[in-house]
Amino acid sequence: MNSLPYVTQNFRRRCPRVFEAVHSQRLLTCGEDLNSCLISACFLGNTDIVETLLDHGASPDATDANGRTALSIARRYKYFEIVRLLSKAQE
Repeated sequence: MNSLPYVTQNFRRRCPRVFEAVHSQRLLTCGEDLNSCLISACFLGNTDIVETLLDHGASPDATDANGRTALSIARRYKYFEIVRLLSKAQE
């Protein structure tokens, strides 16, 4: 059985190169779309990944295929720390 929390396992499956880059402390130059990964991290409520993606250039105004913003997703699922991070990044 994998010892990673379920949320982290899902993020690892959705954005494997970003996951490995984050966890090996490398800069995120791994070729995956940081904004798509930001949306995934917001859906999963992964605050650490959201913060890292924002620090490395992901847009706090990123949207998914349905036009939902990262901020609206975080608000919907009541991930208040992520809401704070995204709001601060938009300033």
